[in-house]
Amino acid sequence: AKAKVPDLVAGIKAAEGKLVQLKKDVKEHHADRTSAQAAIEEATGIRAKEAAAFGKEVAESKADIAALKKAIAALERGMFGGFLQTSAVAVVRKLVSQSKEMLDADQKEVLSFLSGQQGDGYAPASGEIVGILKQMLDEMVKDYKDTVATERNAMKDFE
Repeated sequence: AKAKVPDLVAGIKAAEGKLVQLKKDVKEHHADRTSAQAAIEEATGIRAKEAAAFGKEVAESKADIAALKKAIAALERGMFGGFLQTSAVAVVRKLVSQSKEMLDADQKEVLSFLSGQQGDGYAPASGEIVGILKQMLDEMVKDYKDTVATERNAMKDFE
């Protein structure tokens, strides 16, 4: 029995050392877990802000696309005068004036047309205006689809 005592003492000291190390490991893992939870909360907050911005952008895009479609339809039906009396003309005017893809000459021509500065005798150019607006609409629809695809990817990446 006396021969086993040094082995038992050594075993107890080894176990105590291991216990100290395990307690230290638990403390580190707890800190890591707390840090990970904070990172998840931060990422969730960022994602929520991105989703809100996406929602706003989509709503604006849908309204802008609808206004352009309304303008194009009015021009194609020859009812442009009636269109000038709607609130959609302000949206189209804003879109045209803020367009970065549109040529300056096209932009001036469309804005002039929307202002009604050409008078009734300018009707033949409405076909050109319709073409410009349709091209703008195509670009907006493409941008809308790209935005939706980007949001879908962001949602997948977040999960």
